[in-house]
Amino acid sequence: MKLRQYCYITALIIVTGLTAMPTTPAYAASDHVLEFRFGGRGRNPVVDTMRNYILGCLPNRTRIEGENPVAAAGPWTVRVPAIQGREYSNADVERTLMSQGCARVRPIKVEGVRAWGP
Repeated sequence: MKLRQYCYITALIIVTGLTAMPTTPAYAASDHVLEFRFGGRGRNPVVDTMRNYILGCLPNRTRIEGENPVAAAGPWTVRVPAIQGREYSNADVERTLMSQGCARVRPIKVEGVRAWGP
């Protein structure tokens, strides 16, 4: 009798534990290498300006991996977190950085960006 009761309680604990586990899959952050294209007359932006632009436009918790590049054009290695269960593709990163929403922090001389996987 005690063995049957023990097995029942153990099974109940296991089932309760399994139902409490999250069912949504975990998404990893995506790594991208960025290179910027500048145009127009005058000086190109400095490295700190480009760093602020990248971190200001891409989602929160975006990190710049390693040290800053020597030139503001890059290459920049960034890690972008998954947002709402969706990882950022290279096209998403390019579109976000060149979007109207980022116009207020984008340096005037930035004409384009190219993103690819490391």
